[in-house]
Amino acid sequence: RQYNRCNHRYELVFDRDALIEEVADDAKIDAIKFSFVDLHAVQSKAAPCTVDLCGVVVSFKPFVAFTSREGKALAKRDVMIADDTATSLTIAIWGERAKQEDKVFE
Repeated sequence: RQYNRCNHRYELVFDRDALIEEVADDAKIDAIKFSFVDLHAVQSKAAPCTVDLCGVVVSFKPFVAFTSREGKALAKRDVMIADDTATSLTIAIWGERAKQEDKVFE
């Protein structure tokens, strides 16, 4: 995961002998599928839960670095998002994503 900024554990590395060719689209290969839930509906879900959210960043706080009770170094950033249901929600972003430059959240 040397150059991977995505949240998955796979990375493709091409050397100088790699051959990349365009091919026809294969409809049998699934694309990433989301099941977006509006922010208003999140309120009725039992916690903890996992949902796909889509919203606009309304505000954000600087990331905070701290040490857990177990002695692990952690980074957290609170981001408030809102959607077209006129609902806002503060979400926590952890780890390296929390440490991204402020301009990413603007």
